[in-house]
Amino acid sequence: MQESSLIVRKRPNANCEACPLREADWVPSQIVDEPELPVFFIGQNPGGTEMLTHVPFTGTAGKMAYRLLAEAGLNKRRLNIGNLISCPTPGDRAPTTEEVECCAPGLQVEIEALQPELIIAWGKPSLKVLVGRVDIQRVRGSFFPLLPQWQHSCQVLVALHPSFIQRQRQWIPDSVGDLKKVRDFFTSSGIEVADKPEFIFDPSERELTEYLTSSDDVTAFDLETTNLNPRLDKILGISFCNRPDKTIALYYREPHDPRRAVVKWFLSNSKFKKATQNGSFDCAFEHSDGVEVKGLVYDTRLGEHLLASDLPTNLSYLREKYTNHEAYKSSSREMQQIGSMPIQKVLEFNCWDAHVTYDVMKSQIPLLTPGNLKVLNEIYMPLVFTLNYMECAGVKVDVNCLAAIYADLIPKARRIDQELFSPLGLNPGSPIQLAKYFSIKDCREKTLLYFIKRGHEHADLMQARLDYVSLIKGSSTFLRSIYRKLENGRIHTSYHPEGTGTGRITSSGPNLQQVPSAYRIIYIADDEEHVLVESDYSQLELIVAALLGGEVGLLKEVAQGIKPHHVLGKIMFNKNWDELTQEEQLREKAVLFGTMGGRTARSIAMEFGIPTFQAEAWQELCVGKYPGLLRYKQNCEREFLETGKITTAFGTSRTVQMITQAYNNPFQGTASFITLTTLNELYKKGFDIRLTVHDSIVWQCKRKEVKESIKVAKEIIERPIKELKNYKFQAKYKSGDNWHEGEEVT
Repeated sequence: MQESSLIVRKRPNANCEACPLREADWVPSQIVDEPELPVFFIGQNPGGTEMLTHVPFTGTAGKMAYRLLAEAGLNKRRLNIGNLISCPTPGDRAPTTEEVECCAPGLQVEIEALQPELIIAWGKPSLKVLVGRVDIQRVRGSFFPLLPQWQHSCQVLVALHPSFIQRQRQWIPDSVGDLKKVRDFFTSSGIEVADKPEFIFDPSERELTEYLTSSDDVTAFDLETTNLNPRLDKILGISFCNRPDKTIALYYREPHDPRRAVVKWFLSNSKFKKATQNGSFDCAFEHSDGVEVKGLVYDTRLGEHLLASDLPTNLSYLREKYTNHEAYKSSSREMQQIGSMPIQKVLEFNCWDAHVTYDVMKSQIPLLTPGNLKVLNEIYMPLVFTLNYMECAGVKVDVNCLAAIYADLIPKARRIDQELFSPLGLNPGSPIQLAKYFSIKDCREKTLLYFIKRGHEHADLMQARLDYVSLIKGSSTFLRSIYRKLENGRIHTSYHPEGTGTGRITSSGPNLQQVPSAYRIIYIADDEEHVLVESDYSQLELIVAALLGGEVGLLKEVAQGIKPHHVLGKIMFNKNWDELTQEEQLREKAVLFGTMGGRTARSIAMEFGIPTFQAEAWQELCVGKYPGLLRYKQNCEREFLETGKITTAFGTSRTVQMITQAYNNPFQGTASFITLTTLNELYKKGFDIRLTVHDSIVWQCKRKEVKESIKVAKEIIERPIKELKNYKFQAKYKSGDNWHEGEEVT
């Protein structure tokens, strides 16, 4: 077929006189005379390149659009493509409501002329204008009817904007999958929807027992709860799915529902294999009701983390990715009121959750590599119960100490304001006002430090701003927020093993991973008979990188008790470590970790306000002393360029998007798995674990048993790691009444 010619014309009927952009140039829609399909792609607004070409989607977003469409089997040149508005916006921002309304009459004329059978809403602004929704991450890949105000009846497919994909390239496979639905829409008369399975609501005890015991397959289960706190909220019901055509759900209609005994028996019986979506949540609720879940073999959230760690892991996303089931849940706000919903609706939601979890599990397992499956089975699934214990136990807070620190911080913050900022008519809490006063682009910490190190005329005031923010953040985030979240004098955080791409645990509600050392004093042992003991791996990530790169010299120094940081610091500054200033120590660490992590000399130079040639010289000294770190970096780069993936010593494989990820993920991921395995082994031995932050683990034991506790723990923590040639990583230990003031124990 001959390639279609492009019809270039100005959008008719647009109310340009009333539009704030009336002075701007305009870009017509791409209207082809013989379109490949009767579809109309609608983005948001043209950019700088489009001003030159007068064709939409011809800049960087256009290149990404071409790639996405090509991989989806579509020809960009033979499709009708336009935007909500035909003029560029200042700074390429999203168009305003007023601008869209002015251009809407012209867009409506185009829709009427084209009579598309399908419109693709490219990006959040188009989604809002064409469908009336804004939750694009939730509904991307879904179909909705075009709003009646456009006076045309057709379906709208929601897709992520190519410019977003350009910045977040991990979404490419999913975006291609969404756009493949364009051709499927016409070849199959719409998207094929999976048949709804049979749902059995509120079975009898006999029916429930028969369903649970009549299948040898893994049983997916899901709880419906009044809210998200397993210690304060209650279970409304539970659903089970162990076959593709039938799912069962029950609602506890009374406090002593006799079917609850059947559920408890099933969940606590290791004979029956089970799967969940976010098992730590379900197991925590059951634990609070006296049930120890056994036989848990799969978690779809953790499975997805191993398959695509940069993408979402929630069940709504997994349903879209792995199944043909239509969306069935209401908005998040409505789901928060599930306790007041009709029972029939709750049961249906519950059935769908278990059924989708089962289907997703069946789709994920064949995609997992042997290495990923091994880590899932040996590390992540046991970790569900380890973290569940830690979350339920929590850690006690010294409320009096918290109040005393809080009372000290607020006056200091006020004094900074009254003595330094108020006389100048400035608000230390206003970054916009201060950036204007300092004549800089923003007031982020990194920006202020950059100018402070370069002797800015307002350097003292910039430092005062940083001190003020630190005091306010300390009082609000690390003290007041903690006090509000207390439950019977304890803090119960939620841990997320899928929180980072490398596998390092994160926490929320509150986040204890970023607590400054000074505020750790408020976290204490349960009583005077007990103390907190902390183990902390020494230079874990650095040694892992050395092992992966075969850096023998560094490993020999560590074995002799010599710290590589001290050695490199001596080479860089000709001083002993304790003679270095804090700034010099930070520079040494930036050079050592930056060299193996892919940081450029220019990046280090900009951070510390030094010439680039100086940073280059330091990196050359680092490579000269520890050539294996460069070898490690080169190995990572080679694997990334050849496969687009990186591999940890534990055999997990992860697709990464940037070369810096390729440098950092192997040693960070391997180090994370070492710590996670240690957590599991300590839990198996009965340790009362309370906290974990990065490479450290905090547990509670009796004061008189500290040395014996550390002796047993040391055998686990400093065990040989078979994945790293049986290397034994050393750790430091300290104990004390609180998390901050512990004394070192040898």
